[in-house]
Amino acid sequence: CEHCREPQDIPADLKKEDLSKLGPLSWMNHGPYLLPGIEEPLEICEVAETKKEAISPLPSSEKAERQVGNDDLTLWGWRPALGQIVPGTSFVLDERAADGRFGEVWAGTEERAKQRRMFRFCVRTDWVRALKEQENVFQLLKKKVGENRNVVGIHAISLDEPPYYIMTDYIEGKDLKSWCQDLGGLTGIPLNSRLELVSQIASGLHAAHDAGIVHRFIKPAHILVAGSGATPKDVQAMLTDFAVGDIGVQDPLPQATAPLEPVAAPKPAGPGNAPDGTAAPPEQIPPRPEHMYWAPELITGGNPTPKSDIYALGVVLSQLMLGNLSEALTPDRIKGVVA
Repeated sequence: CEHCREPQDIPADLKKEDLSKLGPLSWMNHGPYLLPGIEEPLEICEVAETKKEAISPLPSSEKAERQVGNDDLTLWGWRPALGQIVPGTSFVLDERAADGRFGEVWAGTEERAKQRRMFRFCVRTDWVRALKEQENVFQLLKKKVGENRNVVGIHAISLDEPPYYIMTDYIEGKDLKSWCQDLGGLTGIPLNSRLELVSQIASGLHAAHDAGIVHRFIKPAHILVAGSGATPKDVQAMLTDFAVGDIGVQDPLPQATAPLEPVAAPKPAGPGNAPDGTAAPPEQIPPRPEHMYWAPELITGGNPTPKSDIYALGVVLSQLMLGNLSEALTPDRIKGVVA
């Protein structure tokens, strides 16, 4: 392409050519570039033969000006793609599972050992720092909780050089909310099955707390459900995303009283930005849906503890009993919980 590197001696139609002596390919994302005649920057990607040295970003020119600033926290470079071998492993990526909280989630297969694993890639520098701070948590999970049938096991943590990832068990299931939707909603799932799910998650959480690990962010998206049906003996629930739930989360809500109602910022009212001319109070951060799982001490700025994990699981339990995973925990609705 005229905007990329110097043209090479490559056939015009690769579909009709058998390229000999071609090694493994790497998919690289060099970041956004501004091209002539196009108002918005476009991400320029490159497929190149994998070499020992890193593939550098395309230099800016009159035809393509790179738009990556010093404040850009994105880790540009290697990107997961179908058929890619995860560097440092023999796993080949064959399925994009989801977009996780801190990057893409992929499934990969190791053909010789016939093993399947999940890879949670991290693509932001600030989140990598947060993951490194939590590396001891992942090691504890791997060592002390990895064999628990209600906790997604961690096999490897790669945080020394890109690509950064956490390799976990491959779970052929869906998060709690998606699983319920596939079965037509919570009302169609037997009450005993809902209780069994919470019981299993409580078991996994108990094992983590015994190992000195606090999950920090229990919610339906971090509960995976597998199994062949919706009866109590069929369901299998597993807790995932330990210690990474709070990565990227905004500061605690100051004196929030209604977790689901956004707090409007005060409107300007004169020189002092307040009716009496004094300085207005700081703007409150609008709550997000996941804040409904925060214990009161977290909302007011406290630190996560096993008790705050149990509170969050209690909210999930109440939602399962009420038949709505989007509903906040309020005193008037608790009256609707069955005996």
